[in-house]
Amino acid sequence: LVSGLVEHGFTIVSPRAGEQWSGIVSFLSKRYDHAEIVKRLRVEHNTEIALREGRLRVSAHFYNTDRQIDDLLGALRG
Repeated sequence: LVSGLVEHGFTIVSPRAGEQWSGIVSFLSKRYDHAEIVKRLRVEHNTEIALREGRLRVSAHFYNTDRQIDDLLGALRG
């Protein structure tokens, strides 16, 4: 998920180094409206994503399957 998000120009906010690793991935987009991303992914792709404190958050380790993560990345590309 993280590498796919970075590849598509999203900024990762959650810790990704050393012991500060998080199962929840928080990220930002400078190109897209965050509320629209959440709405589209939930309705059209049945993928659980949240908007918290201006950040998009995905719990890739618990709420989403591998296929949903792939769908999420695909939807963010389009």
